[in-house]
Amino acid sequence: MAKRFSRNAYDRKTDFHYTAMRSKLYRKYILINLCFILIPVTLFMSLYIYTTDKQVSKDLRASNEYALHQSMRTVDSNVDSLNEFAYRLGTGNQISPYFLRRGNYSTIEALGQLEMYTSQFGFLENLYLSVEGDSTLYSGRGTTSFETLFGQPHSTTSQVYSLEGSWTQEDLWELFQTGEISTSLAEDCQLLNARGERCFLLISPWKSASFVRIGSVIGIVNQSFFQELLNENTSEIVHGTFILDSNRNIIAQEANELLLSEEEVRALAALYPEGIQATDDYNLLFAQSEINGWLYMTVIPHSAMRTTALTANRFLLISIVMITGILVAIGVWFAFQTYQPIRDLYERVSGEDADAKNGEFEAINQYITKIVDNNAQIRDQLEKSQKFETELLLQKIISGNISPEKLEKENQRIRLPHRNNAIAVLKTFERIEPLRREAVLFQPLSKIECAYATEMLYKDYVAILVNVRDATHYQQMLQDIYKSVKGACGCEILIGAGRICANMTELRHSLTEAIIAMEYDKAPQNGHIIHYSEVFSVRPTDYLSCIQSLQLKLIESMRQRDISIAEATLDQLRGMAEEEQDQLRNRYLVSSLIFCLMSAAQEVHMSQRQEKMEELECCENIDSFFYKANMQCEEIIACYSRQIREKQLSLYDRILRYIEENYTSSKLSLSNIAETFEITPSYLSRFFRETHGTTFIDYLTEKRMSEAKRMLESTDMKVQSILEAVGYLDIASFSRKFKQIYGVSPGKYRENFRNSEEHQ
Repeated sequence: MAKRFSRNAYDRKTDFHYTAMRSKLYRKYILINLCFILIPVTLFMSLYIYTTDKQVSKDLRASNEYALHQSMRTVDSNVDSLNEFAYRLGTGNQISPYFLRRGNYSTIEALGQLEMYTSQFGFLENLYLSVEGDSTLYSGRGTTSFETLFGQPHSTTSQVYSLEGSWTQEDLWELFQTGEISTSLAEDCQLLNARGERCFLLISPWKSASFVRIGSVIGIVNQSFFQELLNENTSEIVHGTFILDSNRNIIAQEANELLLSEEEVRALAALYPEGIQATDDYNLLFAQSEINGWLYMTVIPHSAMRTTALTANRFLLISIVMITGILVAIGVWFAFQTYQPIRDLYERVSGEDADAKNGEFEAINQYITKIVDNNAQIRDQLEKSQKFETELLLQKIISGNISPEKLEKENQRIRLPHRNNAIAVLKTFERIEPLRREAVLFQPLSKIECAYATEMLYKDYVAILVNVRDATHYQQMLQDIYKSVKGACGCEILIGAGRICANMTELRHSLTEAIIAMEYDKAPQNGHIIHYSEVFSVRPTDYLSCIQSLQLKLIESMRQRDISIAEATLDQLRGMAEEEQDQLRNRYLVSSLIFCLMSAAQEVHMSQRQEKMEELECCENIDSFFYKANMQCEEIIACYSRQIREKQLSLYDRILRYIEENYTSSKLSLSNIAETFEITPSYLSRFFRETHGTTFIDYLTEKRMSEAKRMLESTDMKVQSILEAVGYLDIASFSRKFKQIYGVSPGKYRENFRNSEEHQ
């Protein structure tokens, strides 16, 4: 027993000694082989980086300089458009100091015209008219006094804007009366709105036809406009973009992970001459406006340039990495196979019986693992199929391309877990690029059970079909959606929620309600969830607010082609008109409703809209007026439906034309086309399947194989040349797909075709 124990201990000690020797030899021999492999690879990569760095840097500078000038042109064009509006205002006869001060129906009509003009300036937070010698300011929403609108800081009055700094109300009033065009106040003064956000003034003189100054056009721009403008010009490279006024104070900035203090930004801006500059750490791009003297500056670190140059040609870089990996694997294999002492040591430590047992257990383990993985893949495919079909159904509901009967059949086929459904609409307060939307919006939503999302072509909204048990479950799911998406995209979001529907055929109404809740002008601007039932279940006590909310509801219901909600809204307006005893208020209700319908008719380019609106103005009583208004709504909804169909067909035709022009390129992909047309890949996939009836991959494969078949029949080109000409890179995958469609390999197909022609 003692001898056996001593012998076992000796064997273990010997095995340990041999194992240590083997490990040392392994490390030494493998290191030698890797050095011979990695040295030439490193030299090759260094040469590649050196040759591509300059060209990539040049391209990056050019693209960022173009984006910078685009931002400047956008701001300058908005300033020019306001000046043009002031000129047209002075030469027209619809809005004048006389009509504004008259105080009767003419004033209401003039303010209505002003509201129509104001809607054209989406970049403005507010637009006011100041009349010479009059402290009243006029806007499309009504009138207000100068003292009320621009109060002093810490004032007890309910002001909308306040001045921070050395300026007083008298200084601001003098600027309104005498200023030409201005975009900022004094260096130490800021204009803040009620939410504490910084604003800027655009002041243009209002002159009569004889060029006599009769007042001023005052546009107020929120700082967020400039911030959103910079956000649109983001790119993958780390950089910072800044807008500075004539005093070199920062108006807006998009730092994009670039850490610079305000003093450092000013120091870099002081280097501005013309064009591109460079310091030891940064590349600088400049553009200066000729209208207001603002400076637009982009700062790109040299390190970001080098990183981008390294990854510019990803295909070549990936090829180098793959070749390196293959060479390393060959080196390791060569080390094991050719160094005989290592093999002898390995055989001495590990016996044959142990190897056989380990191999048998390993085979069993691999077989069981494969079964488990296959079952998991089948389950995942079923879940993905149900999600895709549900999202495709939601897209059909949005486009209106499905009948109620077919909608109910699709619902029974998909078999959602809960009976009740609702539609919510989501938007972000910051613009997100299409490819990034896939990651920060749709991927978080895909992880939420019973929530199915798709892109909307309407204002970049995202529609979400929510399958719920009851109202409590619906509220909880909306909260989960809000937290998940907000955490992923890193910005505030707004969710408009339609009512729960027990019947799938009513989901179209839920979609309209969600959009109406989203567009409600009293919605919070810092991100929230707005339920349609909470917003419109209580009638506003203020007469004008009630009319405005109902008009919003009417416009959005027409845009969504929901005739039932449009008719119900007209009935509510009719009830208000019948209950109201004040004729002036009724005239305002009628004129504002005509203006609302006229705006919608102009939006869809309805024919003879002027004559039809004049028919409404000539109605003698309430009954005839609302009867004709109902008819106009139906016609406008028909125009909206036609416009949306034309837009979808136009997008479909442009996509097909793009595929026709680029299908021979190996780089053509779903993501590439989605980026070109500024939509998400998932939306493009569902849109293509809904419109064409097949998937994008099947259509592209059929297109390429048809062309390859034609070239095999009519040319003597080699198969390798043909597959490259139709966008393939690998002959194995090309031959496999060709044989799958036509039953034979490409070479055999050509041979059979030519034999059949010879017999004929």
